[in-house]
Amino acid sequence: AKSAWIKALTSTSEHAGK
Repeated sequence: AKSAWIKALTSTSEHAGK
C-alpha cells in the first residue's frame, strides 16, 4: 500500500533531483 505513495514520491524526487 505504501509502495503507491512511495513510488510517486520517488518519481517526483527523481524529477526534481535530475
